[in-house]
Amino acid sequence: MICKKSLIIIISIATACGSLFAAPKNEPHNTKAYAMQAKKTKVPVFNDRLPIIIDSDMAQDDWLAIIYTLERPDSNVLAITVPDTGESGGPIGLRIAKGLCLLLGQGNIPVGYGTEKPFVGNNAFPAEWRKQIDTVHNIILPENNFPDYGNKGVQLLIDTIERYPGKVTILALGPLTNLAVALDKKPELAKKIREVVIMGGAVRVAGNVHESTPSIPNKTAEWNIFVDPVAADKVIKSGAPIYLIPLDACNKVPIDGSFYKIVDKYHPTSASAFVHRILKTRKDFMNEGAWYFWDPLAAALMFQPGLADNENLKIKVITEQGPDFGRTVEAKDGTLIKVAMNANKHEFVHNFMAILIHSYETVPAYPGRIKVAPDEYVDKPMYAEGEAPVNSANTGL
Repeated sequence: MICKKSLIIIISIATACGSLFAAPKNEPHNTKAYAMQAKKTKVPVFNDRLPIIIDSDMAQDDWLAIIYTLERPDSNVLAITVPDTGESGGPIGLRIAKGLCLLLGQGNIPVGYGTEKPFVGNNAFPAEWRKQIDTVHNIILPENNFPDYGNKGVQLLIDTIERYPGKVTILALGPLTNLAVALDKKPELAKKIREVVIMGGAVRVAGNVHESTPSIPNKTAEWNIFVDPVAADKVIKSGAPIYLIPLDACNKVPIDGSFYKIVDKYHPTSASAFVHRILKTRKDFMNEGAWYFWDPLAAALMFQPGLADNENLKIKVITEQGPDFGRTVEAKDGTLIKVAMNANKHEFVHNFMAILIHSYETVPAYPGRIKVAPDEYVDKPMYAEGEAPVNSANTGL
């Protein structure tokens, strides 16, 4: 567990951060829309935890998704792997993953990183993005000295799936290189995976590669698929059950000033305080209207797919190098998979906040109107004293 002194420092930093910033120019604060009435949320059952491997490239929206997943009492994160082809790179991503786990009291979750090059081509996230991740956006994370798998992340994937055949869900939040390499080594793994939830692709909307990096002419691909299209194609065709969360759904859930306003006024737990700190580092990104709940939405849909409108579609990844390299399209010769094509913004925000503030029965109305006793939402340990986190490092399922 993180020491009390370090935790107090982290919470204090987050709580002391500054005032509200301006809303995106094209979307003023919609306070009324977020003034949601408190509604009942089914309390998760602690003894029915979903076994999960998180495969993440450790960008900041990945941090939000990982925090959300670790904070859910119905989750059992068995391992975290980092694709070296991703936004953070392997070694830095490994350090971030270990720090996040320790911050949330689960520092013994096995972590490793994997392959550094895509199957075909040399597509990569912009160097300046990786540099920002290398500095962890100047956010302090605790140092986790628990032993890790180093660059054996692919083997960690294989070992964990084989240890619990048919039970593990893979939450894939970056390029799919690690999983594709694992499936190349052992194709039979596909039948042992419960589901692969992928944040990636753009089916009936434009991609985000050219939009964010005009020097790249590709206007149809989404970043996670663009970096390693062949890996994505291999995973989708593998025979494992696939649930794709493309930009079609993610574009409906921006991380905007209205959400910041909620978190800025109400962050009583260590998880919500750290999310508040993350948001404060990216005010410029939010003001530009360029930040979305890409990976957190995928994490939420892994547990509650009803937060989106889902369709069964035949999807194909364009693997020929050219202007559409990495595009995800509907095609007659595609693979039939489940795809989230829309998302309920307000239901998602309600769900996300309920998990962060440990309020599983209700989530308050807009924070400015909350009337609660001072100790009603205190930060509580995730586990009783002496109880170890439930993951493959110590117990089993």
